[in-house]
Amino acid sequence: MAYHRQQKHKANYQDKPFERKHKKPYTPREEFQGYSVKVREGEDCMRAYRKIKKMMIRDGFFKELKDREAFQPKPLLKRLAKKRGIRNTRKRLNQLKYRS
Repeated sequence: MAYHRQQKHKANYQDKPFERKHKKPYTPREEFQGYSVKVREGEDCMRAYRKIKKMMIRDGFFKELKDREAFQPKPLLKRLAKKRGIRNTRKRLNQLKYRS
């Protein structure tokens, strides 16, 4: 009897129905409440401004804002990350060289 490849595959597909992998269900994160600084009576408002600005810098707000200004494709981001890594490595090597 001849081997019927198509019939064998049909039987396998009927035995194991196609199962789709679903994405994880959506779970809402805590909503961002914004940045806030309490200014006490007699305290300089510029000091409060510097505090809130420091918080935003640590959080990466300005970096994200800058990144969202213009679309950057993935290959460009990868290239920039690689260049950054090379630059950091050279910087560390130079620091080690001068320490010795």
